Amino acid sequence: MRMNSPDRNIPYPLIPFSDDELTRSIGERFSRVVSAVPGGHLAYVDTTDHITYARLHQAASALADELDRVKADDMPKQPCVALLLDPDWRELQALIGVSLAGNFYIALDANQGYSQLSHYLQEYPILCLVTNQRLLPLAQSLANDQPGCGLINLEDLPEMEGGPREIVISPYSYHSVYFTSGSTGIPRGVIRMQASGLHSAYLAANDLGMSHGDRITLTSPITIGMSVTPSLGALLNGATIYRRMEALASPAAFYQWLKEDRITIARASAGLIRSLTSLPESTAPLPDLRLIDTGGESFTRQEIDRLFTLMPGHGMFNVRFASNEAGNYAMFRVRAGEAWEGERNPAGYPPAYTKVSVVDEERQE
Repeated sequence: MRMNSPDRNIPYPLIPFSDDELTRSIGERFSRVVSAVPGGHLAYVDTTDHITYARLHQAASALADELDRVKADDMPKQPCVALLLDPDWRELQALIGVSLAGNFYIALDANQGYSQLSHYLQEYPILCLVTNQRLLPLAQSLANDQPGCGLINLEDLPEMEGGPREIVISPYSYHSVYFTSGSTGIPRGVIRMQASGLHSAYLAANDLGMSHGDRITLTSPITIGMSVTPSLGALLNGATIYRRMEALASPAAFYQWLKEDRITIARASAGLIRSLTSLPESTAPLPDLRLIDTGGESFTRQEIDRLFTLMPGHGMFNVRFASNEAGNYAMFRVRAGEAWEGERNPAGYPPAYTKVSVVDEERQE
């Protein structure tokens, strides 16, 4: 079923992302975006929900108010909150609500099982566990094992119109904890700062041109680091997030999703993006698709040229190299028709405000 989509030519001003906003906070930037877009502008769309920026702001503020209420006087100034959620719009409510409250989060994947989740929470003492109705039994069991741990069911919170929150938090305050892959041993938690999330959104705006007129795909849960750009990056630039988990089953289903929802930015894993090259040569271009954004692997020249046939003449391809520890450290961008050397894309260049150094075992350049 096709969702109603906001028109790309939206008749209100762009929301510039200036350098000085990198020294503020995610909550401040999101509040500015909400003030800049009309009340009916969509933040999130899936097969069951259409969530406006206004409603998302109200719901996130309700969570922030609840986090304020459960915080005790003897707790750390910036406590950690655990998120155990299904992949729907409540994830975005939690992302923004935790930032509005000045806390930071650790996102848990229910598929990892009770034992692994309990291990994570023993390493990172939490203020409370934020969940939804379906995962409430698992959340209750985990919370019971953590002394003093509160429990918040987002579906029980009232969404009330409230006044603006006073957000006093440094860009160097904690934002989140993401875990390494464990490929070299036990997965380790990596703490990201508020500045890291702001930087990702800044690059989305100034390097990739993301704006309130864009419709971007979200193809992973927030437990995965690659979700930052299509979730937080989109919300801090006024774009609309689209999600159809059932459309990830095949290249044909993915293409049909991009077509029906008039997606302008296809943000997905390298494997899913590469699968589009297997579509028949007669497949029609997607007139709204201006940017393909992926990362983690290189692409052959033949694959990139094939992807450009699915885009308008001005289409752009972006591949990024990143890690949970360092964020984006290299990006390669090319437009259709632009010349570049080699049979595989190069790593590209470090983005703005990023320095890459090659060092020896003594950490000397």
